[in-house]
Amino acid sequence: MKINIFKTTTIINRENASKYIHSDEAELPSSIIDIQERAFFGCFDLKNVNLSECNRLSVIGNNAFGICSSLKELKFPKGITKIEGNAFKFCRNLEKIDLSECEKLEIIGNGAFSECESLEEIVLPKSISFIGGNVFKDCRNLKKINLSVCDKLEKIEYGSFSGCESLEEIKIPKNITSIGAKAFGGCVNLVNVDFSECDKLEKIGNGAFCDCALSSKFAFPKSITDIGASAFKGCTWLDKVNLSEYKKLEKIRASVFSHSGLTAITFPKGITDIGEKAFEGCVYLDEVNLSEYDKLTIIRNGAFYGCNRLKEITFPKNLIVIGANAFSGCSSLKIVNLAEYDKLEKIGNGAFYDCDSLKEITFPKSITTLGEEFFSGCKKVETVDLSECTKLEVIGNNAFSGWDSLKKVIFPKSIISIGKNAFRGCKQLVKTNLSECDKLEKIGDGAFRDCESLNDSFLASYFKRKEEKKIEEKRLKEEKLEAERKLEAERKLKAEEESAKAAKIGGLILLFMFGGAILYLILYLILHS
Repeated sequence: MKINIFKTTTIINRENASKYIHSDEAELPSSIIDIQERAFFGCFDLKNVNLSECNRLSVIGNNAFGICSSLKELKFPKGITKIEGNAFKFCRNLEKIDLSECEKLEIIGNGAFSECESLEEIVLPKSISFIGGNVFKDCRNLKKINLSVCDKLEKIEYGSFSGCESLEEIKIPKNITSIGAKAFGGCVNLVNVDFSECDKLEKIGNGAFCDCALSSKFAFPKSITDIGASAFKGCTWLDKVNLSEYKKLEKIRASVFSHSGLTAITFPKGITDIGEKAFEGCVYLDEVNLSEYDKLTIIRNGAFYGCNRLKEITFPKNLIVIGANAFSGCSSLKIVNLAEYDKLEKIGNGAFYDCDSLKEITFPKSITTLGEEFFSGCKKVETVDLSECTKLEVIGNNAFSGWDSLKKVIFPKSIISIGKNAFRGCKQLVKTNLSECDKLEKIGDGAFRDCESLNDSFLASYFKRKEEKKIEEKRLKEEKLEAERKLEAERKLKAEEESAKAAKIGGLILLFMFGGAILYLILYLILHS
């Protein structure tokens, strides 16, 4: 059944279009100037819509043809200026959209063609200046779209092409300044993104290309200043990234290349910060050289977690913080040399946990705290020399637990506290110098439990000093109490003396007043006798 609308009709809304809900074809008259919100929403049988004669039509409203699930053919008028949000959402049989002749079209709203699962090709006009978020989201069969003609387009919004699983390549328009969060996320066959003309692109949003099939040919424009968190997460074919010429890029955000196929990474010279889990699970990454990056001060939590082929890491000279679990699970890492990094102050909990190939480690003099499970599970190191770490005061819980080959530990004299189970299970540990650590105040429960080769006598001086300290604290406490009692007695005596003095002065005053009264009475009697 064909929709037959009076030739004098100018506005189509939900009310006057509802009678055609079971129609399969719509050819609207040239008198139409407005198709309003939800006008043909849910017309499940509608297969063909011809708007080509609607020369006065400028706007197609929100959800105007939403869930027209049978719609296959769609022709637009040349004068259209705006397609509003979700206008054709869930039109799952729509195969092609040709807007090439719509030379006045500037805006395509959020989700306008989202989840059009059969859509294979989109042709856009040069006039486009805005494409909304999620506009082609989950168009799973979309293979071809040419954005390069859209010279007025400055932003690719969030989720614009996310879930377009068949999209293999795309050329970004030259005036684009930013690509939004998850813009191409989940485009699992997207191999080639052409940024060759994009000298204005500054920001790539969070998850913008996550789980794409980008290859080593992928190259960023040099204008980039910010790459968002998880931007290239899960790009398993992306094996090499060279950021050395990106002078404005200062931070590597959280999870930005995590679980990607990276084998090599070159950082921008001005880098200051490597974010949390930035390279987590990059199982093909075997070497990281950070020695040239003088501005880099922080490697955050889990930054290289689970990089199990990483054999060598060289740190920057101004490094201050290595975060928790930063290199945890780097099971091929053999040497960690931190001795020369005199600005390194903090190594977080589990920073080198389960680095079970580690044979050698040196520590920085500047370190103040070794975090919990710091090197727990590193089974091949034989000696830990902390003697030069003159600022080290705390060794955290489980810091060195399970070091099967550890034979010798040299503590600094500055050590104050050793945490619970700190050296538990170090079965070959035979020598320490704790007897020289005069400032040691606390050894946590099980700190040396199951250290089968260690003689308990090494703790004798610690317990003796602890007992002496306890006795001294008791003596000082008693002296303090005695001083307080003496002070209280003196206070009471002074109060009594002052009270007696006040009473004496009061008596004199009363005597004076009584004497004065008698004298006054005598004078009065004399004068009146």
